[in-house]
Amino acid sequence: MVDRKNIKVSETTHQRIKHEQQDGETMDDTLQRVLGIASDPEDMESTVAAYMPNHMRNAVDELADYIETLGDFEREYNPDGGQRGSDAIAFRSRSSGIVIAQIECRKAQFTVCYRDATEEMSPTGAGVVTEQMSIDMDEWKSDIKRRVSGAVRRWGTA
Repeated sequence: MVDRKNIKVSETTHQRIKHEQQDGETMDDTLQRVLGIASDPEDMESTVAAYMPNHMRNAVDELADYIETLGDFEREYNPDGGQRGSDAIAFRSRSSGIVIAQIECRKAQFTVCYRDATEEMSPTGAGVVTEQMSIDMDEWKSDIKRRVSGAVRRWGTA
């Protein structure tokens, strides 16, 4: 988990940050995006999957690369950006600015989520993947494609 700090800002600064904030972003997300200080989401070993066993980190990397082929996304690393404070790799539509899909990671598990019809992030078919599970990647990719492609159609345009 990332250490957090409180900062005092003027009302004017606070309002400007709120104006820059995109749907689903925390103030920290907005500041990182605007200031260009977010971590490199391509660097799995030092960010979101740092504590995962190699085979799981490789699976996350493969699925992240696959999700990018399903739309025009900007890949972001969001520490504590997933549900229950898990780290997440988010796939934000370049057109709408909305996060369409994300991979949420904890020490020895991960979940691939998509934005559902109710605007919530819901897990794809495999649910939470743990170190002990055996997953059929082709079947899972097919489910991810169906769900993420639908989310792109619904949420991916401005």
